[in-house]
Amino acid sequence: MIESEQPIKLWINEQIIYDRNTFIKPGSVKKSFRIRLKDGKNTVLLKTVRNSGAYEIQDGGWRFRAQLFTTNDFEQREGDNLSFGEDWYWIDNEPFTNLYHALLEIYDGNECNAIDLLERLVDEYPEYPFFRIILIYALIKSGEDWQIKMARNELGTVITQMPDCLLAKEELAVYYQVEDKFNKSLDAYTSVIEENPSYLSAHLGLADLYLNQGYEKEFFNEIEYVKENYHDNARALASLIEYYIGKENYKTTNLLIRDYLSNRPYDWAYWEGLAKYQESAGDLNGAIRTYTYISQMLPMRTKPYLELARLYQRTGHEKNALRLYDEIINRFPRCSKAYLMKGLLLERQGENGINLIRTSLKMNPSDYWTRDYLRIIGGLEGERTPYDISFESDDINRVEQHEFPQADSVMLFNQMILELNDDYTFTETIHNLIQILNYKGRERWGEITIPGGKMTDIIEARTFMPDGRILEAISIKNINNNYVISMEGLVEGSVIEI
Repeated sequence: MIESEQPIKLWINEQIIYDRNTFIKPGSVKKSFRIRLKDGKNTVLLKTVRNSGAYEIQDGGWRFRAQLFTTNDFEQREGDNLSFGEDWYWIDNEPFTNLYHALLEIYDGNECNAIDLLERLVDEYPEYPFFRIILIYALIKSGEDWQIKMARNELGTVITQMPDCLLAKEELAVYYQVEDKFNKSLDAYTSVIEENPSYLSAHLGLADLYLNQGYEKEFFNEIEYVKENYHDNARALASLIEYYIGKENYKTTNLLIRDYLSNRPYDWAYWEGLAKYQESAGDLNGAIRTYTYISQMLPMRTKPYLELARLYQRTGHEKNALRLYDEIINRFPRCSKAYLMKGLLLERQGENGINLIRTSLKMNPSDYWTRDYLRIIGGLEGERTPYDISFESDDINRVEQHEFPQADSVMLFNQMILELNDDYTFTETIHNLIQILNYKGRERWGEITIPGGKMTDIIEARTFMPDGRILEAISIKNINNNYVISMEGLVEGSVIEI
């Protein structure tokens, strides 16, 4: 158990042990991985819990949170400090308060935090099976492949414990839908409706299933059934809104959203959705009016003010944006994003906004985007620019199998270089070297999946064999926005370069 009250220091480029075929991009939420502490004696479980760079460390059943103050240069040197404290949001002996916190995290789009809370609720309060059902919902909603598989296992447990639970059967239908198993999802939804024809959620889920498969007639039949038989048809309207957004029918979508909000006038997430849709459709003045209304109704929330200021910038009303940023900073002095956005605007106008950007980073030190922006423009003292490294470099040392007897592979090098573009976006170059340790006699080729997309290019993918040969990748395919790289030479002692 770790009992130190001082920040723990890690070696950023210490050997990071990954599960086979699991590669974690810095700042993304992926599978758990292991990292050795500086003293070289302890190994703890370190997993990402949110995109901002927060981490959770588990050791001996005791958990705490940490913010990694990373510089993303991944040199072989002593790492940055970690600050940590007790689990946020968790209150002992208050299961329903913790459930409320988990639901808030789901509402805010932080499914990973919600999953952490719900897993703890399931472990500590097994007498409440619906905690597990909500956990299943959060796992599916996260969209991560490995978490969706976890959801399937949890569903099996719930259905075994409560064979008559329609909610669990409905979540099974949702699982099949996410897995693109149309027939199984259709059978599951139909089974729920046969047991309870008035089960509203199952009808709406079935409508969404039809919509996703392009069965428009069946989709409208389910929607009309819901509208005719249920007084609260807001969810049916939500499905119709999704349909007409896909058809790029702005007029009808706008009317449906307003109809939805007349039924649920305090659904602020949908008000924000209306503003975003107005902006995407080019109705910037409409989006400004909507955000103005939201900010008036929710004066203690910073997001509507920030979005309003951003729209002022986009429409050329920079004075209004600066005035609003000053108002936000005055009312919410801990709002780091207001300092950041005002500083960036001043820099674009040719004025000095670097101190505001530094203030933002001090408030939110795990914001690696701001840190890298400051480094690139020379706003950080003592920061070093990432250096390129080749496989032949003396800085890369292979490891021995006995050092990590349980590991299938070891990350020797993980470097991310960011270049600032003219439009204030970044171009990332990621360079990985992975050594195969113990492949246990498996085949001499395999596939590696890397999150990618239209804006991603694979520069190099090859295998360095123990006998000195270099084998290029057999093929690189883009499947569902993921790059699937077929490689050979994946034997014990070889090193993969991507």
